[in-house]
Amino acid sequence: MIIDIKTIVFLGFIISLINVCFLAIIWRQYRKHFHGLSLLLTNMVLQSIGLLFLLMRGILPGFISIVLANIFVITGELLVLIGLELFFDSKKRNTYNYILLAVFGFIMTYFSIITPSLTIREISVSSMIIIISGQTLWLLTQRLNLSYRRIARVFTITMFGYIAVSFARISLLILFPPKTSDFFKSGLVDSISMTLYMSLSIIIAMSFVLMVSRRLLEEVQTEKEKYNTTFNSSPYAIILTRFSDGKIFEVNEGFVDIFGYQPMDVIGKTTIEINLYARENDRLTVLGELSKGNEVFDFEIQFKNKSGSSITGLLSTKIIMVRGEKCLATSISDITEMNEIKVKLHDLAMHDALTGLPNRILFYDRFEIAKANAQRENKKIAVVSLDVDLLKSINDHWGHDAGDKALVSLSNRISDMLRKADTIARFGGDEFVILLTGINNKDDASKIARKISECLAQPINMGEESCILTASSGIALYPDDGVEIEDLIKKSDQAMYRVKENGRNNSQFYCDLN
Repeated sequence: MIIDIKTIVFLGFIISLINVCFLAIIWRQYRKHFHGLSLLLTNMVLQSIGLLFLLMRGILPGFISIVLANIFVITGELLVLIGLELFFDSKKRNTYNYILLAVFGFIMTYFSIITPSLTIREISVSSMIIIISGQTLWLLTQRLNLSYRRIARVFTITMFGYIAVSFARISLLILFPPKTSDFFKSGLVDSISMTLYMSLSIIIAMSFVLMVSRRLLEEVQTEKEKYNTTFNSSPYAIILTRFSDGKIFEVNEGFVDIFGYQPMDVIGKTTIEINLYARENDRLTVLGELSKGNEVFDFEIQFKNKSGSSITGLLSTKIIMVRGEKCLATSISDITEMNEIKVKLHDLAMHDALTGLPNRILFYDRFEIAKANAQRENKKIAVVSLDVDLLKSINDHWGHDAGDKALVSLSNRISDMLRKADTIARFGGDEFVILLTGINNKDDASKIARKISECLAQPINMGEESCILTASSGIALYPDDGVEIEDLIKKSDQAMYRVKENGRNNSQFYCDLN
């Protein structure tokens, strides 16, 4: 019993329409994500049109139902090759295939209209399927990387099927050529061939869907690996918490390194339960900003690690959605060491390198604070300019190291006898300036000046010998002698130089110069 070829073609047309609908759904969802899907869908559309033209043979002109029908089918095959090249990012020129398609069109026209030959037409169609499927097979097995080859495995097997069926068809057509020019009565060879082609077209459609699914799965896996790599290799501590209850559900290696907690120590707990924030107000400030819809970026906060040690961190956090749930993604960079360096640099900028005393900049700042307090409390301030007497003789006799030792000793002695609110600063060389606060009158300043002279009278050990320092000092009072620090220092210097002129080792008030 000969199988009805027209029925097979009709079934193939129905299957092709189903394939078009199925691929149209895939195309609509992922056309902007993957290249080449439009060509793969167009192939299915051309296959359907070609089968429709074939079914209408006898109704439509022969050029349409024979020539165009087969050209559409083969063009669709070529679009599959080009579409796969785009889908797998392996595009190349196909000029020779376009030429081949034109030659095929000429052959189909010649042996359909001028010299009709069903055998040559069928051999030509099968040959074109072998040529294009062979190129597709080469693309899938040789030109793609190993990952893409795994994705296209089912499609690769299907291409083998197309080539095998087409070779078999050609062989049988040569051995048993059809005795009629009517395709629908051509016999068992075409019936079996069409059935196998129809079955392979179903697998092709399934392969398209499978390739898209596997590409998506691979990309998701790649993104997951990138996320895990970035998340765990970040030098910052990253914490993911649920917004609803504040419970931590993931931390990275950076968090372990910075805070000393293992994931099992913190997952399922809140930052309050692990006592992460050193100050509760900081945590409330961050939550307040987030509740307003704002992101928090580089907010400096004090934290505590597992051992209870203080850590200074820059916190950045924002609200994200994880599996449809509102969560917080928080990153913390440890700037403890950097802050310590900043403090040290600031300290160096504000203090004398040799004695560790405040320098001119810090002294001026201290004066402004003392001035505000004096105005509020109706007190006076004494600015004392002090020079070490005959420091050069110490340098000449014992060397500069001994001179430095004498300066350090002087600064330590005066610092120890001053009150906490008072300040001694070194402006350079043997020049010191003292700020005395809370002064009621000249007598208060005089008493402190005498104490300074007494503390300097103690000998300084210079190895086998010792020396005694003396100093000359001038005193200017705020607000009696001036209200600006530069003016007061200038006047205290004038008083100090008068002491040097009169024999050194004494003190003088500016107001007593005249």
